Amino acid sequence: MTMHAFDSRHRRNSEDRPLGLEAPTVISRDDARQGVSENNVIYVLVIGLAGAIFANAIILLGFILLASTK
Repeated sequence: MTMHAFDSRHRRNSEDRPLGLEAPTVISRDDARQGVSENNVIYVLVIGLAGAIFANAIILLGFILLASTK
């Protein structure tokens, strides 16, 4: 791809929409949602976070015990 092709494509996109003639797009909060989340999602997030913290604590404890034996 040459630089000329990139520049012409960029110019064409900016010429497609005239400045100041389009109304801004407003989407309501309910329409903007991509999908419905169940109420159990918070439990999955909390349990996953707690599991990650626990796993890191076990690994850290293993390194501390390994370093203390030397």
